Amino acid sequence: MLSDKYNYSTSEITKIQVVANVGAILGGTVMGYGSQIIGRRFGIVVACALGAIMIYPCYFISLPGLYAAAFFEQFCIQGAFGIIPVHLVELSPPAFSAFVVGTSYNLGVLIASPASYVETWGGRNYPLPSVVGDPAETKRYNYSIPMAIFLACSCVVTIVLTILGPENGGDDGRSDVGSLGEGEGVERGIVVDVVSMNHSKC
Repeated sequence: MLSDKYNYSTSEITKIQVVANVGAILGGTVMGYGSQIIGRRFGIVVACALGAIMIYPCYFISLPGLYAAAFFEQFCIQGAFGIIPVHLVELSPPAFSAFVVGTSYNLGVLIASPASYVETWGGRNYPLPSVVGDPAETKRYNYSIPMAIFLACSCVVTIVLTILGPENGGDDGRSDVGSLGEGEGVERGIVVDVVSMNHSKC
């Protein structure tokens, strides 16, 4: 998109991606921690709403402002997805926490797999002028429009599902262990510990 729309070099595109990835790492960390204070659902909704606001500057402005736009876009979007895994853990039965989170994410990847094709197909409806001096008159397309639409829809769907869903913040299932039988409680406690360890490594 950046090379076709703005004729950016590989070096410039790499710098933008690095800045965006830094924003994603910080967003996931800050928003994930902050959700312990403001609540999981509220944190997800705020992050997605801010991410939706940043769609226009991220996809429709050029350098140097694109660095800030890419940083904050990824900060917000990955900030939301820094909360979602632990939110799913808290909503799941302790014995099935890892199964629910892993299955949900893989199903999400499966459902989203046609996204690149859809964005490419959509971008062909928005052709860009040929580069001056290009004898081959290579066709170029504005992929920022379908990408922005796709991301906006994702933010809206996530916000709606989060608002309609329950909140169980701070409960990872440990409180249920003591109420079980001795053997079952130990087994369930081990499952919760393993899930917690896996998420702490991510």
